[in-house]
Amino acid sequence: MFHSILVPLDGSQASERALGPAGTLAAVSGGEVHLVHVHVAASVNPIMEEGLPVIDAQLQSQAEAHERAYLERMARQVQGQTVATCVTTRLIQGSETVAQTIGMYARQVATDLVVMTTHGRGGFERFWLGSVADSLVRSLVIPLLLLRPTEAVQLQTLPQRILVPLDGSTNAERVLEPAQRLATLSKASLTLLFVEEESASTFDAQHYLQQIAQRLSTAGLQAEVRVVPAQRSVAAVIISQAADFDMVAMATRGRGGAAAMFVGSVTDKVLRGCDAPMLVFGPE
Repeated sequence: MFHSILVPLDGSQASERALGPAGTLAAVSGGEVHLVHVHVAASVNPIMEEGLPVIDAQLQSQAEAHERAYLERMARQVQGQTVATCVTTRLIQGSETVAQTIGMYARQVATDLVVMTTHGRGGFERFWLGSVADSLVRSLVIPLLLLRPTEAVQLQTLPQRILVPLDGSTNAERVLEPAQRLATLSKASLTLLFVEEESASTFDAQHYLQQIAQRLSTAGLQAEVRVVPAQRSVAAVIISQAADFDMVAMATRGRGGAAAMFVGSVTDKVLRGCDAPMLVFGPE
């Protein structure tokens, strides 16, 4: 289950579209939602005096108050959707980058899932949320649920069909644990996908996937296997297959096994080309 769900917000409507899915997951799992915004203390266009920036303390204080009020308003929105959900808010101030600050806070509150949209113009400090998501994908060792900020993929209902691409490596298989937790919550089926390249012709992909499916079935989950030839790039095949699913779950990095596939680069391409929500997890 997911007991501590973190939602980074940047003041944009795009980022706020992660609130519905986070609230839904928290309500089903009995978890807590943490809404966070990173306060950037320096002004975008500071007043300069003798070549040095002058910080207006009163202006900074007003900005912080505005941002706290915004978080409280978003918290009420989540609680209005799922009354029983516990929601906390935190305005974070850090000397590191936005992504590093979010990552450190996620560890402090023992977050076991981060939910956020993949891009969107920041409402307060005008940073691109997409670049923050990109940094978190590469640095977090916490499952990260990424959503497109469109009406079509708000994930207000839990996924029923989850696609899990694997390549024969233990690193790729690490995404199975959070995918299994999510599938248990939503009673979803898992489809294990292996994209078979010519270089992996001696590898018994069907047997490999069936072994994993059997373990999942023993845990009470419905799992099926699918081996597809790589007539195009591995990422292109995964994106094509994903059209039939509610979500894709992938590891973010790690050397591929039988398929000699570099998981990180393939996941990166799928993230940029797939319309479905993605659950990603980075091996330590």
